[in-house]
Amino acid sequence: MRRLLCCLLLLLPAFALRAQDFRLQGKVRDGQGAPLEYASVVLTSSRDRVQAYSLTGQDGSYALRFTASPGDSLLLTVRLLGYGIFRQYLQPTPQVPDIWVDALLLARVDSLQEIVVEAKRPVTVSQDTLTYNLDFYTDSHEQTVEDVLKKLPGLEVTPDGTIKYGNREILKILIDGDDLAGNQYKVLSKNLDSGLLENIQVLRNYDENPLRKKFGEGDDVVLNLTIKEDKKNILFGKASLGLGSRERYQFQTNLGLLRKRLKILQLGKVNNNGTLAIPPAGVPTAALQDLWARNQQKEAQVRPITGSNAGPPAYLKPEEALRNQSESASLTASHKWGERLRLRSLATYSKDRLLFEQQTLNRFFTGEGPVAYSEQVRTRERSPNLYANTALTYYDQRNWYATFESSFRSGVPAWQQVLLLNGLPVAVSSRDRQQQWSNHLQLTYQASEAFLWESYAYLTAAQGRQHFQVSREGTGKVLGTDAVQNAFQRLGYAGLNTRLRFKSGRRALQVMLGVEDEQDRLQAGINEQAGAGADSLQARRHVRFLNVNQQLQLTWTLQGGQNFRLEAGTTQKLAAIPELNHYYLAKGSAAYAFPVKRAGKFALSYTFNQQLSDLSPFYAGYILESYRTLYGGATAPLRVSSHAVGLTHNYQRPESGFLFFNLLSFVQYDKGYISRSFIGEDFTVHNRAGGKGGELLLFQSQLTRYLSPLQTSFKLESGLSYLLNYLALNTPQLQKSRNFGASAKLSGTTYFDIPVNFRFSAEYRHNRGIFEGNVSQVEDLLLSKLITYKPYEQVLVSAGFNHYLLASHPHSFLSATLDYQPKRSRWEFQLSGQNLLDVRAFSTKRVSDYHLYEQRLDIIRRYGMLTGHYRF
Repeated sequence: MRRLLCCLLLLLPAFALRAQDFRLQGKVRDGQGAPLEYASVVLTSSRDRVQAYSLTGQDGSYALRFTASPGDSLLLTVRLLGYGIFRQYLQPTPQVPDIWVDALLLARVDSLQEIVVEAKRPVTVSQDTLTYNLDFYTDSHEQTVEDVLKKLPGLEVTPDGTIKYGNREILKILIDGDDLAGNQYKVLSKNLDSGLLENIQVLRNYDENPLRKKFGEGDDVVLNLTIKEDKKNILFGKASLGLGSRERYQFQTNLGLLRKRLKILQLGKVNNNGTLAIPPAGVPTAALQDLWARNQQKEAQVRPITGSNAGPPAYLKPEEALRNQSESASLTASHKWGERLRLRSLATYSKDRLLFEQQTLNRFFTGEGPVAYSEQVRTRERSPNLYANTALTYYDQRNWYATFESSFRSGVPAWQQVLLLNGLPVAVSSRDRQQQWSNHLQLTYQASEAFLWESYAYLTAAQGRQHFQVSREGTGKVLGTDAVQNAFQRLGYAGLNTRLRFKSGRRALQVMLGVEDEQDRLQAGINEQAGAGADSLQARRHVRFLNVNQQLQLTWTLQGGQNFRLEAGTTQKLAAIPELNHYYLAKGSAAYAFPVKRAGKFALSYTFNQQLSDLSPFYAGYILESYRTLYGGATAPLRVSSHAVGLTHNYQRPESGFLFFNLLSFVQYDKGYISRSFIGEDFTVHNRAGGKGGELLLFQSQLTRYLSPLQTSFKLESGLSYLLNYLALNTPQLQKSRNFGASAKLSGTTYFDIPVNFRFSAEYRHNRGIFEGNVSQVEDLLLSKLITYKPYEQVLVSAGFNHYLLASHPHSFLSATLDYQPKRSRWEFQLSGQNLLDVRAFSTKRVSDYHLYEQRLDIIRRYGMLTGHYRF
């Protein structure tokens, strides 16, 4: 052993003498000999390890210092957006320590059919299609589609999984042009393996109906995932298993078969590391006169009357704050019969079990002085959900298009609370059963290039039953006893809508006719838990209208891309029961859109609208909407008249990574439901009644810019809001309540040709409320930074740091991840750690015009997890 160590010590100097310092320099020029500034110059070894890197100066020069041994093979790569790539292999020799290499970069030539930013570079633009080159934006260590989308400039993934392009939410996600999930696209984005992706496309001005698209319709945005060729026509899959400290675990599966005519995907997930199952979201319900606005579907939806008041703050990542046990499974399939008939089916099951422990302080600024109460809450929630959807589409490739879609949703959300209200124990529980059915039939016929006929028929219904129980300490002086509230809701719509479209030159005419049967029922009763037999309090609502709608729309397309649109319509809501009145509603709007050279597109609009306000506050009697709050219903529906003016600005140059959106709107409405409220330390009573209206002013701006010299994408967002309404707290007089909000956010992602990259964001929020002379305000600052280091192709190290300064409460979170992908292996391993600073509680504060809310939430302590991924 001693001889071996001596030999090694003698050989080490010899090896050290073989390594030598070198200097590499030169200049980078274009085809005309002009120097190129900010070109990236990278020197890598045969193992793809970066030896040195630099950016060229104003005169195009660069200089690199590195250490190498004789016989080493090195690769010099020079890149600049808009130019070709220069590559040259080098073999340093001891006799030439100073190496000079000049690089010539030739500009790319764009074709007429599409604009190519750079071969194998960020984005390709072809008419309404943007194609992201994932080799530029990703590092091959992403696990899901959502992980990839978070890195693409112009796309945003909100904390709840909603995907936006610019300021527009996408409609759906396609796979090689086929729809597998409908509007439930989160099933794909949160579960589908990113290793399948060749690239991602943004399809703008999209319409799934080819006849409408040919007729000039199409205003939606969808994503299309193109799949790698080696993943097509074979059975593929991925399985992931992770185990961690503090009993953390996760298990996920992907199994699929993607052929041209048949596509099948099975996705499953079980975990307790903060990732929710995410039950399918519903479609926003539109009024009868607005169904054709963006080709929306009509959906009936009911929500629990009484809800839990506990939950994590939106600022934190789920893996930092959420104690959960979640499971989900989905099966989706799409099949084509020839070119005319297509069938799509989706079935999902999800279940979330959640635990929240928090302390809150509520302070209200009332007419008689401040009122405050404290809560210490421990909540357990459980929400199993089942969803099934089937759609059948027929297109004869000429002038007929038809779609029939049917869906069913069922959920049994339940929760229990043990809390202290001002130090007194209160027990609360709720169990709800919700069901929803929907059927939609759409027919389109194009008789000629100048005429299009569409009809849409629907039948949708939803119902919910809730059993809510609260001990006497919660109801306090209102009932003075333990109480049970049983509530039943039913909502249904059945309708037929027809739209006729005519075009002649630069003019277009639309005639829209619709009829709908609307039914809404509510029955709730608050009983003594001891079973006295008679209801202490009851609530009842029975609404049935026959809605008849007529609309007319005229559009003129002027020279230079200008567009002018006029719209007018009426809706008659004819009461089908004696307790209700008939209502006659009118709507009118005017819009003018025009382009400005080198400044983008602008649009001015004015809308006058009459509609019935939300019917949920309309009922006779009282209901419990929380364990300590009684709500009295309004005596009649309200017909609300509103005036709205708006200005929008849209400037897009995606081929150079530039997106700019602005929105300014002002809405004034003449009346609304007013809350005359009594707020005490033990209980609260709200009585709703019709009263004065209010105002809303909103400004939003969003700028996304890719800076090619810095190889960095920046996004700047800002917003302002002002809201005025009226209410009365502990006093009979109505008072003005005002809310002001302002926010600004700067975020960015780097795409350097070096091992180190960054993703960062800085956000400032200011909220201010004014009520009865009391002013309350809160300022929040949120900082986030993610650093990735990739020393080898198989290894990626990342560290995330989040700092929150919320109403003077500072919190810092640190996480780290190590990814390893062995060469020529189907396995991938990940070692991660969350909340490494071991933060145990999170404090925040929210403010409105009359309400100050402080929260302290117990969160997940520090833990680590080792995960293995296997692809086949």
